[in-house]
Amino acid sequence: FGEPIITINDLHPSLRVDLQIGNSDAQPEVGMAEALDMFQGTNGRRKVIGLVGGAYSSVSMPIASLATQFKVLQISYGATNAKLSSKSEYPYFLRTIPPDSIQAAGQWRFIKFFRVGSVTWVYSE
Repeated sequence: FGEPIITINDLHPSLRVDLQIGNSDAQPEVGMAEALDMFQGTNGRRKVIGLVGGAYSSVSMPIASLATQFKVLQISYGATNAKLSSKSEYPYFLRTIPPDSIQAAGQWRFIKFFRVGSVTWVYSE
C-alpha cells in the first residue's frame, strides 16, 4: 500500500491493523449478512474485533444485536435512533452522532431562541 500517511511512534512491533470493507446497500438484511461474515470469519473474510457502521439506524440496530452476541464493538457515524442508546440492549454499540431526541431538542431551542416564524423539515429514508 505504500508508505504510511502518518507515523505513530512506539507501537508494539506485532500490532497489525487490517481493513475490511463491506456494503449494506442501506438494506438491513444485506448489512447483517456482511457483518455475520466478518464476525465469524466466513466467505473469505477474517474475523473482526470491531465494525464501523452502518450509516442508518435501520441497518445498525440489527447489526448491534448481532455484535452483542459476538462481543464485537460497533461504532456508527450516522445511526441516530434513540433506542441505540440503551446500554443494556446494545452494550457493544457506540456512536459519533447524537440521537434524534437530542438533535430535535437542540433544533427546537434554536427555533425558539431566534424566533423563527416558519420551519420546513425534509425527511428521507
